[in-house]
Amino acid sequence: MTASLPPSGPKLPRRRAALAAMLAAFALAGCVGVGEERVEVHLADVALLDATLLEQRLRLTLRFQNRGGADLPVDGLAYRIEASGTTIASGVSNQAFTVPRFGEARVDVEATSTLAGVLRQIIDLQRQSGASASNLRYRIYGTASLTPQPMSLGRAGSFSFDTVNEFPLPPAAAMPAR
Repeated sequence: MTASLPPSGPKLPRRRAALAAMLAAFALAGCVGVGEERVEVHLADVALLDATLLEQRLRLTLRFQNRGGADLPVDGLAYRIEASGTTIASGVSNQAFTVPRFGEARVDVEATSTLAGVLRQIIDLQRQSGASASNLRYRIYGTASLTPQPMSLGRAGSFSFDTVNEFPLPPAAAMPAR
């Protein structure tokens, strides 16, 4: 007589293996980061909110482009804007918004600019105007925090962004004479 396994014997290890595989897949999905090449951030608009002698408050409109296949539920930002290697504005925001997959979202945030940063930029622009500079190159970079998702076991992710862009300067004829 041969020994046989009870009917539930082989099913239990298979169920455990399937459960372990599912948990591993969910854990890995929670660890997957958003590739920086998938998200670009552009400066869409700038408005002066308030100005004192030493600092200026700005309203920035940022345009996030998501080149990836998943929505990005953002719940916080920290960012800086540089021109000619000098930080000219920085800020943080706890505003929540979602960047749709293969889509864009515009968000208004506030930033602070200092007199020293603005003066350095004016001096640099005056130097460049002699060389017929037609564009101002700027860099916007920072980190965006993602809202925790139900399957991420309560862990929130984040992604970094770093975009270099240019905007046209007024023609030299429109610049005030020195």
